[in-house]
Amino acid sequence: MTLAARPHHQHPDLPGRWNPWQALVIDHPGVGCSFDHQLPPRVLGLSKPSQIWVCKSLTGFEREATLAHELVHQERGIFGLRDPLERAAEEREVEAITARRLIPLRDLIGAVFACPNGDIGSWAQRLAVDVWLVRVRLLTLTEVEAMALEQVKGGPLPSAGLAGAYPFGGDAR
Repeated sequence: MTLAARPHHQHPDLPGRWNPWQALVIDHPGVGCSFDHQLPPRVLGLSKPSQIWVCKSLTGFEREATLAHELVHQERGIFGLRDPLERAAEEREVEAITARRLIPLRDLIGAVFACPNGDIGSWAQRLAVDVWLVRVRLLTLTEVEAMALEQVKGGPLPSAGLAGAYPFGGDAR
C-alpha cells in the first residue's frame, strides 16, 4: 500500500494511530517541512504559517512527536503569542492533543495490560513513543480513562509528574 493509499490517521505499524508523516502529505500539502537545521537548545521544532522546522539531531521517536506537535500548531493556526502565559497554555493544549493522537486509549490500555508492573519507560517503548509523551498522556487522561487503566493495571498508575520539567513553562496542568 502506498503512502497516499493509507488512511491519513493511521500509523503503518499501529492500526488506528494517527500518522503525522501521512498527515503532512495528505492533510497539509501546502506546509513545507525541513529537517535540515540544528535548532537552539531545548527547541525541538518551530512553526509559522505553512512552514515547519524539526531539529535535525532528534531521534526517530522525537522527530515523529515533534512533527505531530507542529502539525497541531498548523491546524490550530495560533502563532506568535507574545504573552508567556498564553504561549505556555497553548503549548500545553498542543501537547495534550499530540499525546492523545499518538497514544490512543486502546493502545495505552494494551501497553499497560501487557506490562502491568512496568514503568512509564516500558510503556513508552511498547507504544513506540518517548517517555515525555506517555507522561503527558497520563496527565491528561479523563477520569473514566484513568479508572479504566487502573483496572487493567490492577492498581494506581505511576506518577507522571512533570513539575520542573515541562519545557513550555509552568505546570503541565
